Amino acid sequence: MRKYVEIDDGVLVASDLIRGPVKIGGVILDCDGVLIDSRESYDRAIIEGLSFIFEVLFKIKTLPVEVTRSEISMLRRTGGFNSDTDSLYVLSLMTFLAFPTDVLRRWGRAMREVEGDVQSKDLSTLIEGLSSRVDQEGPQPIVTTTDGLLRDLLTFLSKSGRYFDVKAIESMIFDYSLKNGVEEEVLLFRELLKYDGDYGESIVKTVLYDMYYGDEVVMRLFGRRPHFSYPRGLFRNESVTVSEAVLKGVSELIGRKLGMVTGRDSVTTIEVLGKLWEYFNPKACVFLLDEFMRGTPEVAGKPSPYGLIKSALAFEAVDDVIYVGNSTEDLLMARSAENYGLRPIFIAVTGLSQDPKEEEERFISQGADVIAKSLNDLPKVLKEVVVS
Repeated sequence: MRKYVEIDDGVLVASDLIRGPVKIGGVILDCDGVLIDSRESYDRAIIEGLSFIFEVLFKIKTLPVEVTRSEISMLRRTGGFNSDTDSLYVLSLMTFLAFPTDVLRRWGRAMREVEGDVQSKDLSTLIEGLSSRVDQEGPQPIVTTTDGLLRDLLTFLSKSGRYFDVKAIESMIFDYSLKNGVEEEVLLFRELLKYDGDYGESIVKTVLYDMYYGDEVVMRLFGRRPHFSYPRGLFRNESVTVSEAVLKGVSELIGRKLGMVTGRDSVTTIEVLGKLWEYFNPKACVFLLDEFMRGTPEVAGKPSPYGLIKSALAFEAVDDVIYVGNSTEDLLMARSAENYGLRPIFIAVTGLSQDPKEEEERFISQGADVIAKSLNDLPKVLKEVVVS
């Protein structure tokens, strides 16, 4: 395990990194949890979206599990859940499996009746058809709340130290459903959610986007009215985590070599950043959601080094670059970029996590180069460690 030196209050630097001044080719930032505080947007969209999905599809308001920021954080620690669509999808499967078997059987009968509608691209037709079938099954049951299954599985995943993505957790869920005799119901539910579909086809993606963006931005992004009206998009709850003085100071130290690699879109990011957007080189900013909407394969998403390499090339970074992130996926992306000739110094930011101390310990165990509480600590790192 690497050894660390504390250069300032809460800022840990790997001792082998303090090797004398090195030239920095650029500083590239992650967005959510680093540059922007999105705890009251994405996390809320997942939590509210989960309840919304079950109410819309099955007319049930009481879930058998409670999903909070803690559960979402545990899922993200596995390294394979930078996408909140992935998180909402997997949590939906876990929640479905937590319902009593007799409830799943009822819903299974209803879902089998609308199997033909699942291939339809008209969400309203599918939902109306399922709703009528659910009504035919009689009043919805009262479900006792218990979080044992969900909590036990997420605790295991987050503490295993292994990388898990959607396919790996899907496999675990299907194995469990097979052992409990509800595999057909779980498979029907998976098809109903249309996880792999686009906005307007996938229930998971459509619910999440409508809640996060709100009516106005959905119109701007997709050129159509939202499927589920949510007038004030949750992204409007977001705030910037860094002061203008810090970004100005960083720009003066390294020149105009500030970039960004984020899984989100450019529209809401630029709106939230406001005048701070002026400090970034737009050519070095990679908005992966924009890229996916233009046809870039989703395998280019984190932890693929695609975004980091593209950003670094924009300011011809042939020397060390710094990437500041807050997740295991960010660290994996930085490490995989080394296979393509890039030499990223990875700074982990922990201050906005559910448990900052636990996150610090996790990044120490994973060998992050620098661990800091906030992006506001970046000038200290630049001045005392890496900038010549």
